[in-house]
Amino acid sequence: MTTDQTLPTDQYVRRVRRVIGISQRQLARYAGVSERTVARIERGQAVPSLPVFSRLLCAAGYEVIVVDADGRFVEPMQNLPDDVRDRQGRRFPAHLDVVLDPEPGEWWGDLAGLARPPETFRRDPADRERRRERYVRDQRLYRRAPGYGLI
Repeated sequence: MTTDQTLPTDQYVRRVRRVIGISQRQLARYAGVSERTVARIERGQAVPSLPVFSRLLCAAGYEVIVVDADGRFVEPMQNLPDDVRDRQGRRFPAHLDVVLDPEPGEWWGDLAGLARPPETFRRDPADRERRRERYVRDQRLYRRAPGYGLI
């Protein structure tokens, strides 16, 4: 894992092209860019945008992915329609993962038997897990209390 902020795009493009054994002209045609663009990138005279870099790698049968510091794949955030809003008409905070139509267990209120909302968001995962553990513990204590379940 490199800590350098510069990505050696020229080396990647040259490497994938040579691994599959095609010319700059062929790679350019497959990726939908000019041959001059591929040549300039490979010589280090141009730095491609992310979409162009991705198209070049995809044309060679590779893909760009994002991994965390431990090497685990990072899922991109979902593109959500503009009409996804909370019950007060506000947009959800951009820094939180929105969960549309949550499945059982994706919302903390499932443990309390609350009706699942059409959308919700995940707050701090560690905080959510602590709350969930506390709720389960409290429910176990409550269910053991005398008179529990009597109407």
